[in-house]
Amino acid sequence: LADADTLASYADRQLAELFGRVDGFELLEKRELAVAGARAVSLRFTSKALAGPLVQRLVLIEDKRRAVVCLTATAPKADAAQLEPLFDRMLASVRFAQPAGENEEDAA
Repeated sequence: LADADTLASYADRQLAELFGRVDGFELLEKRELAVAGARAVSLRFTSKALAGPLVQRLVLIEDKRRAVVCLTATAPKADAAQLEPLFDRMLASVRFAQPAGENEEDAA
């Protein structure tokens, strides 16, 4: 993230880009959450593909260095309900390594 950026402003720019570039883009949900103790924004949206409608979930996570880590899940709309709990379990398993030179006590 740039100095003036926040995770929310970055997520809003991503939404604007998706709206302009993704065929049939429709935002279903935008929410804040925590992943591995880090701030995150989850975007869930639909789009059109040649094989039919898709549901995608994009999770943007701000790490301790202010870098943004993006995790994405994509499924046909008919299978999306089955994908959500799997993606949630994957997010629950995410861990970030401590930045070089930082110990556990400094991180708290």
